Amino acid sequence: MGWDRDWVERVCVAVTPAVWLCALFLYMTAVTAHDADLAPIAPQATTLHSADQNRLRVIKFNDYTSSEAHRDLQLEAKMLRDFATSIGREIEWIDAFRSEEAFQKLLDGDGDLSISALPIDRTNDPRLHASVPIGLQRFRVVGRHDETVENPLGLNGKTLAAKLSSPLWPYLRQLQQVLADLSLQVLPDDLSTQAMLKLVSDGTYDAALLASDFRSEPVTAQSGLKYLFDITGPEPVSWYVRDDKRHLVDRIDEFIRRYHTAYNIPDPSMRRFGDIKQQGALRVITRFDGRNYFLNRGRPAGFELDLSRRFAARHGLRLEVLVGRDDEQILEWLRSGAGDLVTTRIYDRLVDDEPEFTVSRDYRHDAVVLISAASRPIQSKAELNGKFIAGYEGSSNITAITDYIAGEGSVISVDHRVPLSLLLERVEAGTVDAAVIAGHQLKSALAFSDDIVASLSIPDPYRYRWTLRGNDPEMADAIDRFIQTEYRKETYNILERRYVVRHHNSQPAIDDISPFDALLQTYSERYGFDWRLIAAQMYQESQFDPHAVSHAGAIGLMQIMPATATGLGFRNPDDPEAGIHAGVKYLNRLRNRFDDHIPMDERTWLALAAYNIGYDRVRRARNRARELGLNPDKWFGNVEVAMRQMTRSYWESNTGDGCRCGQAIIYVSSIRSLYYAYRNFVLAVKSPQQNSSPQPSAFTPIRKARAG
Repeated sequence: MGWDRDWVERVCVAVTPAVWLCALFLYMTAVTAHDADLAPIAPQATTLHSADQNRLRVIKFNDYTSSEAHRDLQLEAKMLRDFATSIGREIEWIDAFRSEEAFQKLLDGDGDLSISALPIDRTNDPRLHASVPIGLQRFRVVGRHDETVENPLGLNGKTLAAKLSSPLWPYLRQLQQVLADLSLQVLPDDLSTQAMLKLVSDGTYDAALLASDFRSEPVTAQSGLKYLFDITGPEPVSWYVRDDKRHLVDRIDEFIRRYHTAYNIPDPSMRRFGDIKQQGALRVITRFDGRNYFLNRGRPAGFELDLSRRFAARHGLRLEVLVGRDDEQILEWLRSGAGDLVTTRIYDRLVDDEPEFTVSRDYRHDAVVLISAASRPIQSKAELNGKFIAGYEGSSNITAITDYIAGEGSVISVDHRVPLSLLLERVEAGTVDAAVIAGHQLKSALAFSDDIVASLSIPDPYRYRWTLRGNDPEMADAIDRFIQTEYRKETYNILERRYVVRHHNSQPAIDDISPFDALLQTYSERYGFDWRLIAAQMYQESQFDPHAVSHAGAIGLMQIMPATATGLGFRNPDDPEAGIHAGVKYLNRLRNRFDDHIPMDERTWLALAAYNIGYDRVRRARNRARELGLNPDKWFGNVEVAMRQMTRSYWESNTGDGCRCGQAIIYVSSIRSLYYAYRNFVLAVKSPQQNSSPQPSAFTPIRKARAG
């Protein structure tokens, strides 16, 4: 088999001159080598039968969708399922065990799409088409801390372990031909990364080949190990289709360009309070929770949010907010280091008596109350047997009553848009036997009708307290001191009145972000952006004010400079439609200036930074990141770090080497934080004709809640 010289040079990335010698030696031996497993395969043209039109046949490694899969694989699987839904298909999984097998199955027409890594020498095969990248990874060799191996030649006489599915097996086989005493060991794909590292640390193998996705560095948490050398540089991670299905990859690319940021989660960073104060930003994890965290005209608000803002301000920190879906996701983000502190309420059984977590003292109390009709009062727990109890969907009240009745009754979830008055009418009429509400709503409920009575007080498993990792006593002490002192201040009572008393009888609207959502959707779709991301940027730029003018002369909803708008073909960017169109078009132009190999979500963050401070400054920051050994293709934790250094250089020396661009770091972080809220708050796509705050004309329960 003849190997392409460009590929060999790309695989044997030089980290030392010796590695380049290795690459040359490998090339000279590879051009005469033959590998039967990788012999050229003639594509067999197949056409999907009509029965197959509802299926998307996806080739994957057999452990890809397991519960133990890496979190990035789980996100990739979710993105793939969402893509399949968007084109009206259901996924049929096709298992493969080796990269060569995945390649063969794709060319044989056994699947429509391969998300498995193909042999690294086959990724540029002209019979295949790759999607735009969804990630970057590099292949690294890990060994014990006392190892002196610095390049592949040093592996002679060693045992190197790699997973069966690794796309580098063609390279490893050729390396074994060069190094006669190299022993290669195959590891099963369901073996976790930590288990692989343990096999190296305990001496079972001398080294292991790992795929690093630039998000996590598992070796730093594993005692006695280190990265010996890199075999490849950052390689794009893509999905593949055959040439006769090029239309499919076009649809995939369109989906990735538009929604890749929706699957982005923060990189893990296990920080203690001292690190947080040094870096200047506190990352809190929350979720939508009644009066505690909600959106008010596009701006996050709520009792809990304002309290956490005050805590951050007390310690001179900028607040970044991550919005999770449920307890499981929120606690996983805390465990992994994606966030520093959980400020939303968590089911007490998940955190009490768990050494990995510390919980603060309670900072407020709100009872859970069962109400019923005076003509049919429910006065004991036993009387709930067989009854139908309603509560607002997703509220802690639902969980409280579900736990309390333990399957002896039926719990019905009610849409948040149903007003409390309508819920009370249904209780009074006997449509449901009772309803569960928060204690602060009781006064209004009792005033609604003489036939409404308070029946029972329900134990609430969701307490108002904060949760943090158990290894940070400094933060735990700071939080408890803060909560204790806040109780004594008038500001606490102000928050109580603002978010609880005044808003006790309303539910936040959940359909609109801004008055311009229809325009945002139109132009975001045209240029391939998630409209919720553009909404977050627009709020950061103008707070949705079409007449906003900056001190520098930027105007309109997207705060675009008149000269830039004119260059894009717009004369009146203060007009809402023109301003949105100009801003999205300009952001797309910036995104397209970054290299194609950069994953689309990273290109978007880099483009947002360039929108704020200019493309050239971002280019310089990427060069600085490269010099610092950071990833120049990744904004968070990499290019932003380099930009922070450039800002520091400006203020310390003012030599012209730095830039006054620290604002870009805050700008991009603020947009991402708000976007996290928007993407969990509203659907990605909604009909522009939909009313801004639709109210159900009748009480229609969404679904039965799981009881017991």
